[in-house]
Amino acid sequence: MSPIPKKKGFCGGKWHWLRGIQDCSSNYSVLDDPKLGRFIEESEAIGLPIVFEEEIAFTETFVKKTKDLKVIIPHLGMLGGNPLDFLQIFQGRENVLFDTALASPDTIKKFIEKIGPERILFGSDIPFGTMKWELEKVLSLPIGDDKKEWILFKNIKRCLD
Repeated sequence: MSPIPKKKGFCGGKWHWLRGIQDCSSNYSVLDDPKLGRFIEESEAIGLPIVFEEEIAFTETFVKKTKDLKVIIPHLGMLGGNPLDFLQIFQGRENVLFDTALASPDTIKKFIEKIGPERILFGSDIPFGTMKWELEKVLSLPIGDDKKEWILFKNIKRCLD
């Protein structure tokens, strides 16, 4: 299998599991499956981020297998476990970023205080959230405009360059 080429218009990948909707737990339970390693290698070769929404234990194992793959965890990890547990586990992993969709302003603020705004991306998760509410939530955070710029556009631009 040859590497997946980086093509114009392709911005990254998405690995999505949702507790209680599709199944009771992730249906990908074989963490030492060689196909998983190959998937990570191919994803890293492309050089684009992957949105990764999974249970916290699986996410931790997946991220440990990566080198420099940009992994974006939606909702600050809320659908895969406790966001503050995600923060604790991944605070030292510079390749892991988080999006703000559906998260409370207080939780977003805790993430900013712990890892800085450079690893937080704006997210809306339409139709579960609304663009207006999610944008107002970030704009109302008691942080400087420079930090808001990182969250609203600089971080995603950096991921896609």
